[in-house]
Amino acid sequence: MLTRRLSLLAAASVVAALLAITAAALFADQSAVQRGPAAMATVTPGASSPSASPSPSPIPSDEQISSVSTEVCEGEAVYNFESAPYKGDGPHPMTVVVPMSSAYSLELPSILLPDRWDPVGGGDAQAEPNDPRHDEIQLVVCDDAVATGDVIGTCEYDEPGSSGTMDVVEAEHTLVVREARTGRHITELTLQGSASAQESCPAIVMDYGTTQIAQALNDDIVAAELRIFYQGKAKTP
Repeated sequence: MLTRRLSLLAAASVVAALLAITAAALFADQSAVQRGPAAMATVTPGASSPSASPSPSPIPSDEQISSVSTEVCEGEAVYNFESAPYKGDGPHPMTVVVPMSSAYSLELPSILLPDRWDPVGGGDAQAEPNDPRHDEIQLVVCDDAVATGDVIGTCEYDEPGSSGTMDVVEAEHTLVVREARTGRHITELTLQGSASAQESCPAIVMDYGTTQIAQALNDDIVAAELRIFYQGKAKTP
């Protein structure tokens, strides 16, 4: 009888131990579920952390923001990264730029825009490239010209180290308007030079090896053609 009782006690102890182990396992599983997937998450090589900060936007270099570029007329650059955006209602300040490629074919007289249209002065009074007023420019008018006819007169010049005469020839001008901030092409105009030979003589002759001067445009005609772009609503792409 005693032996049977001891056997029953031993069996009961084994059962109790098994129940304790089972209960511990169930508790561990429940804790893992409560902690959720984050507790068992794996890390994928190269994966970004959800809390990682986004990369900063590129910042223009000092060279980009400190001066303007006439290469905007070649479609290879912007005039000024800091220029005001061309959007909304006018006025939209503008300036005239001569592409470098034009300077080697014909000497181009200056185009003078109406007062307040050009914050940087324009013509021979153009502000220095790092002048902060360039930031106000929204549009750039690129002037290019080709000879189309006869010589209409001559210009005499006398400058330190250089003097002589240059022929003024009939010429057709192409005015390409671009957004200063982006270089985006806005419009293109073709106008025939109509000024006299005397009016076409530039105040300063640039020594690019050219032998002829393009007949100048009439400033009032240019203003009439560009007025809608200066005063009107910005042209969207």
